[in-house]
Amino acid sequence: MKLLICDDDVAYVEALVKHLLNENSKLYEIRAYTTISGLMHDRGEYDVGILGEQYLKLYVGEELENVYIHHPLLLKAQVDGDVDGVESISKYQSMRGFKSQLAKTCGNGMQGVVREQKSGKGRVLCVFSPMHHELQLPFALCLSDWCGQREPVLFINMEPISVQPTFINMEGRRDLLDLLYVAANRRGIPVELDDYICESEGIRFIPPMNSPTEVAYITGEQWMSCGRKIRETFHGTIILLLDHMMQGFEQIVANCDGLILLTKPGDYYHRSMEVFRQRFLEERNFNCWIQQVPLPMSAGVAMEDTYDLGQMLRSKMAREIRKELEHVAYLA
Repeated sequence: MKLLICDDDVAYVEALVKHLLNENSKLYEIRAYTTISGLMHDRGEYDVGILGEQYLKLYVGEELENVYIHHPLLLKAQVDGDVDGVESISKYQSMRGFKSQLAKTCGNGMQGVVREQKSGKGRVLCVFSPMHHELQLPFALCLSDWCGQREPVLFINMEPISVQPTFINMEGRRDLLDLLYVAANRRGIPVELDDYICESEGIRFIPPMNSPTEVAYITGEQWMSCGRKIRETFHGTIILLLDHMMQGFEQIVANCDGLILLTKPGDYYHRSMEVFRQRFLEERNFNCWIQQVPLPMSAGVAMEDTYDLGQMLRSKMAREIRKELEHVAYLA
């Protein structure tokens, strides 16, 4: 996303640019000015312009002959409605809310947000926690419930050892490993997906694997073949919970539409996320949108007496997760 940021408040502009680039230097391309004279010499086309009042007047008055902004925003200390048809953005809101408004404003023009999809086909969303957040499964289930309010959703838990059976009774049902075996051995033959799908509290899912030692031997091509078989039959949103970098991890992420990175607030977790970004994400040119979601709570407190899917989806923890999902503009 190409951003133009202009305001007289030098300290604010510097802090805003620093935060955006530290958060995701590949997502934003930024040019900033804190003087009118500097902006007058600019030449360029921008996805979004975040402009103080004097700078917006110059742009609206067509005094910037060589500057074009697809989505101008008026930067104000207090937002009290749009001005002359230009949307306002508040200086002093949370950065999560600030970035969410940018994403919503830019919409599908945002680089790497949503790949064009064929009619009748859904999207694939991956959930992964580089720091192995202990609530990644409840988060993924709440995400499935959230998306399922508007569209068909299929949840697939790829954890080799999962606590999911303690939430939901799946005894005797075929699981993901069974589906992988059938998909690999029936080339060209459609899979009866309904034989593998369970449903609880309105969430449709394929039971996770119950043989963790087998996971290391599943190849990337086998994962992809299974995914193709699923998409042949299921037309809706598929949510994948990735637990570790098994074989095919990169192929799966490269073929998804969105990647949610679950983390916690704090310097240690921030460093863990930066290591993942630098050593994995930045070396690869993924086309999917990527959203970091901080979830501060821990399983020791949040999961007390909530080992039931229905109870969990109505818990305080679920309400907190939904609040975080409201800031993921791509899920709207």
